[in-house]
Amino acid sequence: MKKQSAETPKYFRFQLSPAVVVMSAAAILVSLAAIAIAVYNIWRNGIHSFNDVLKYPFLILVGLALLVIVVALLIRSRYIVDDKYFVTQFGLIKSRCELKKITSVVLDRDTYKLTVYMNDDSYSVLSVQSAWNEDFVRALLKGNPDIDYSYTVRENRPDNDEKKK
Repeated sequence: MKKQSAETPKYFRFQLSPAVVVMSAAAILVSLAAIAIAVYNIWRNGIHSFNDVLKYPFLILVGLALLVIVVALLIRSRYIVDDKYFVTQFGLIKSRCELKKITSVVLDRDTYKLTVYMNDDSYSVLSVQSAWNEDFVRALLKGNPDIDYSYTVRENRPDNDEKKK
């Protein structure tokens, strides 16, 4: 009998800004309104010309597509770390990186964002809740203990009062 070495993946949700949430809600309302207007016009007037055949079903399809994309963005925006891969999923878009290709992770103390650096000089800035930063780095280190973890130090900045003088 084979022993399962694969560990259950760890999920970390994107920390969406309030502006993104508001714009997503607006997009959902617009798409629902477009679908409702198209269905109402078909029910009220029917489809009598070629122009109606193109206009109303196309409006319904565009509204449904927008609805699916925005809802997927809100529900399935996350980072996934398993024993071999680091996966970024942003709605319907998914990218995958092997953990062994990650060289370092840097925590910016000013913004509390993590930056993941890879072998091929690419990097990814992550937006997770700051309380999850340590858990996220531990999950990465569990899959690749050779990752260098560091953080930036906050600089001493002069007070605003000194600038005014």
